[in-house]
Amino acid sequence: DLAALSALLFISVPQLKKIIFNYQKRAHEEGKYSASKEMGVNRIPTSAEENKLMNIEADQIAETMAGTINQQAKDTITQGVLKGVAVAGIISSVVSRTNDKASQLITNATSSVVAEGISKGRRLVFEDNITKIKGYERSEVLDDVTCGVCMSLDGRIVTADDPMAQLDIVHTNCRWVWVPIYQEEQIEEDDIGIPASITDQFD
Repeated sequence: DLAALSALLFISVPQLKKIIFNYQKRAHEEGKYSASKEMGVNRIPTSAEENKLMNIEADQIAETMAGTINQQAKDTITQGVLKGVAVAGIISSVVSRTNDKASQLITNATSSVVAEGISKGRRLVFEDNITKIKGYERSEVLDDVTCGVCMSLDGRIVTADDPMAQLDIVHTNCRWVWVPIYQEEQIEEDDIGIPASITDQFD
């Protein structure tokens, strides 16, 4: 029924948004918990404003994911009908292509949502205790899939007011944290800063 094709939905945005929001919230709380524990301070509550922002972000991610999957499914059906493919063949193709696309989108989204949620939660704790912090050290997970940029960022130190301290996710599946350096800790002047060869890439 080609007339019904435009109304066809394979993914529900409200359901997907709820799942994404829950992951955001959990990651956000984990970020605040880990930073509070490291600094020996009380964990700050999540404000209504933060919840609103997470809701907006979850809505945008859900709409993008659902839109991509739904459109690909409709395109696959349309092409199958135009080429005279049997219904069973069209269904098989839709299932295969939709599952592949969903898997790719879910992997990318969950890694970004979790990493950014943890980072934002940690940053709130750092900002709430900024008088105790002199700077930050970037700590990356180093293994055989770590990219060259992240390897270069690992161990780099920035002052608390350096714009690069706001750098979060560099790419999909990025795995990092900023570790606070306290006022009483000594930092060699030569160890501070990120080379222009790296910062220029983010200008």
